[in-house]
Amino acid sequence: MASGPSKQELEMYWQSSRQYFDELAEHYKQNDPEYYKEFILPFYSNPFRTGSGSASGKKSGCGARTIIAIALMLFIAGLGAAIFFLMYEQENSSTDKKKDSEYRRETETKQETIITDSISGIAPVEETDPETSIHYRRGLKLFEQKEYKLAERYLKRVPQNDPNYEDAQRLLKIIDALDKQDKRKKPIERFR
Repeated sequence: MASGPSKQELEMYWQSSRQYFDELAEHYKQNDPEYYKEFILPFYSNPFRTGSGSASGKKSGCGARTIIAIALMLFIAGLGAAIFFLMYEQENSSTDKKKDSEYRRETETKQETIITDSISGIAPVEETDPETSIHYRRGLKLFEQKEYKLAERYLKRVPQNDPNYEDAQRLLKIIDALDKQDKRKKPIERFR
């Protein structure tokens, strides 16, 4: 059985009268080493206790210094992250501006070459258009994807002087035949 103060009393001495606690610790360290190891030593070895113990009962400023050092490190890390994000945003905005100006140039050239018919929404192709085969390529791609209505629009734009004109006409005939077959296969719907 313990021959000294209880744990609650030791806790009270540790917090209120540190000098008396240190004197008790010294006394039990010399006279009753088992009691010292079991009850008093945990106060000195626990890093989470308030204040660090010393023989004079004074607290060192280690806790405040640690908090200031951690706060300073967090501030520096936050400042570094802010600078990084600002530089990253600046780089992205400059590349976005380049892309935007390239897109504007492309759309301006497309707007100059394509004049849209207000009724059908299909742009007629002039026979002097340098990129006439693009209509054939788009129409062929849409035909392969079985998007026949859109393919028909592009294939109709292929001019007669295009080397793929005959093939475009052949594909248009196929689309017309498929369209007639689809109309025949559709059952008559009942109305109520």
